[in-house]
Amino acid sequence: MQASTINGHRTRRNGILQNDLYAGQQIYNRVRMLKVPENGKRISRVNPREEWVVVDVPELRIVPDDPWNNAQLKKSKYRNHQFHKSHCAKRLLSGLLRCGECDGGFTVVATGRYGCSTRREKGTCNNNKRTSVEEVECRVHDWQRTILPAHQTQEPENLLRNIDS
Repeated sequence: MQASTINGHRTRRNGILQNDLYAGQQIYNRVRMLKVPENGKRISRVNPREEWVVVDVPELRIVPDDPWNNAQLKKSKYRNHQFHKSHCAKRLLSGLLRCGECDGGFTVVATGRYGCSTRREKGTCNNNKRTSVEEVECRVHDWQRTILPAHQTQEPENLLRNIDS
């Protein structure tokens, strides 16, 4: 499961709702860094909890005990619920569209508008075009009705990459 800024990663204890520093506790020795011999890159691995060093730093507390404990209780209640498995695609083309510049996902980034999710989430793509969901779906339906029967071997991705707003 991928971490988010708010929920964080359960075993790494990061993210706003998992980071103990918000509750006034600094944790040292949480991870160790290993070097991959094949490529020289460093990767982090979580140390066992018994090796963590926890220091109380009440002056760094941001969230009072009651809201912090309530949030932890609520998170533990849903710990084993897999929200992503219950999520259904709301759009016909969900997960199929790609950005023509960075090859990132093209998702609904504003009400009724497709756009580059890499640009929206990371800011690393220059593609600022947004296209109406209705327009894209109509184009795909038209393509299916007219071109698909005549060109069974044509890849749909080639058609979708060239959508202009």
